[in-house]
Amino acid sequence: MNYIVILCLGLPILTMAYGINQNFHVFLTGGPATFTNFIVTIVYFVIWIMCLGIAFKAKNKLLMRIYTMAWVLTLVIALLTAYINFSDTQLYFGLAIPLAALFLTPWVGLNYLADSFSFTSTVVAIISLIMIASIFKKANW
Repeated sequence: MNYIVILCLGLPILTMAYGINQNFHVFLTGGPATFTNFIVTIVYFVIWIMCLGIAFKAKNKLLMRIYTMAWVLTLVIALLTAYINFSDTQLYFGLAIPLAALFLTPWVGLNYLADSFSFTSTVVAIISLIMIASIFKKANW
């Protein structure tokens, strides 16, 4: 494994951890997002785009597969969260809470634009679809 692969594996994980650290209180309490939360979200997304670009340039299929799995999980959790927010379901989704905390907390800064978890879930689902589609387009599997 060369240093670019290690960097492209570690950097998204570190920014995810930083995003969780900075945004977890807002995620947990449902309080309003601050401009700082928004900046953390933007940095998180920019790091992902940068690392994805590096993986594309390096033509590293392992990284692309790992990124695909991460974005598919993000998409599933975002869609599940959107479903829960838009519907009045009586189903229990307690097992999804740790995954939502892991994959959606860095995105809480989007609530600064519109104070709605439904909005955030929908935008994250759309971004996830775009990221997955771009990976599949470049990966040539």
